[in-house]
Amino acid sequence: MKVGRNPQTGLDIPIIVAENRIEKRLFAEPVQREEVIVGWAGSSSHMGDFAEAQEGIIEAAIEHPEVTFEFRGCPPPKEIEVLPNFRFKLWLPVAEFCSRMPTWGWSIGLAPLVDNSFNASKSNIKMLESAYCGVPCLASHVEPYDRFCSHDPALRYLLCYGKFQWARKLRELINDKAMREDLGRRAKAVAEEHYVWQGKHAGWENIFEAVRAAQDRVVWAV
Repeated sequence: MKVGRNPQTGLDIPIIVAENRIEKRLFAEPVQREEVIVGWAGSSSHMGDFAEAQEGIIEAAIEHPEVTFEFRGCPPPKEIEVLPNFRFKLWLPVAEFCSRMPTWGWSIGLAPLVDNSFNASKSNIKMLESAYCGVPCLASHVEPYDRFCSHDPALRYLLCYGKFQWARKLRELINDKAMREDLGRRAKAVAEEHYVWQGKHAGWENIFEAVRAAQDRVVWAV
């Protein structure tokens, strides 16, 4: 837990992070498809993040015309949209996401993220959603994804340290089904052990404890 300070009162303000976790009862059963689909879904807040993976995506898509590259929500850059094996789907209601996303049949997820102050508040949710489906997710080497992969050293393969690693790792995952399935199983195991609602959530327990402590101080002061 970190501590901030109220500029008016000088009192400490606890800063507590309650990480995302999956409530599995809200998610549909994952669907497996024969075709290989590389997928990304997100809002317009990620428009600047495509630059991290754009060259690699284009290179892999040209090399593998039999693979579908599917984007949902925010349209990608024009350079990706013109690819013949590109497919775009519009946004869907947030309340329906958990019941829809696992049915898309993705084989590989994508989570490019620029390492800047705005993205410092982002979580590992894209990798977590793919992991629920038993699917590996290539991601930028930033803190939220690094933390997810830290639970299994083999998953660090999924972290891309620069633009040129995206093409190489996409190529390897497309061509090696056994590797895809192994990394997918490992990611799912990490999600099940560390990121699923079961028992208590330490983050929320810390929040409740901080609120109770603050209430006690107020009562005592009165």
